[in-house]
Amino acid sequence: MPADVPTASISSYATNSIPIRHFIVYLLLLLLASLLMTRRPAAVHEEPMPKVPAQPALGVAWVATPMEAAVALFEKISVGPADVFYELGCGDATVAIAAAKWGAQVICVELDPEMISSAQLAIKAAGVHERVQVVQSDLFDVDLRQATAVFMYILPAMISRLRGALDQLRPGARVISRDFEVFGWPCGHRVRLHGVLFLVWVAPVLSAEREEVADEVDHMQNCMLLES
Repeated sequence: MPADVPTASISSYATNSIPIRHFIVYLLLLLLASLLMTRRPAAVHEEPMPKVPAQPALGVAWVATPMEAAVALFEKISVGPADVFYELGCGDATVAIAAAKWGAQVICVELDPEMISSAQLAIKAAGVHERVQVVQSDLFDVDLRQATAVFMYILPAMISRLRGALDQLRPGARVISRDFEVFGWPCGHRVRLHGVLFLVWVAPVLSAEREEVADEVDHMQNCMLLES
């Protein structure tokens, strides 16, 4: 019998019909639980986060434009068989396919090999492979002088780098940008379809030399005020 357990206590348990051996087991379980609670938890093995593919040279992720929005836009701005349509950064070719369905000859410009593979599969599945050419290239290296329509969903800084090429488009060519204005140009004609904002210009576009804006952010905000 442990010396630190009073006899009176044990007798009390005995009179309550609890066997002494059960009491000892109970004490051992309490001790074991106390030891387990004081142990440091084992390190949890964490799986590495999957990497999100990005366009290698551009450092930006591609974001899809819904097919229904693109189809509705091209109907509205009359994209058709007479057009040579360029999509800059075409991703999985959703927009390119929509333009081809309206009869345009399409140049789908993409740099990422994985996205090019996806685009080619989608183009073939849509049955428009005879009207869509996929070109692996940096969009800044593309000659746009033959284009009658150009679509882009790229960041404002990248659009600014394209200004020289866009300024050389043939008269009557349409420039379509999703979400972002072209800094230095007048505000684009704003078209909202299926929850997507498109901005449209027709070449030649005169530079907004007298526009009192400090930067791209001011320009965007001023253009947004025109819509509200």
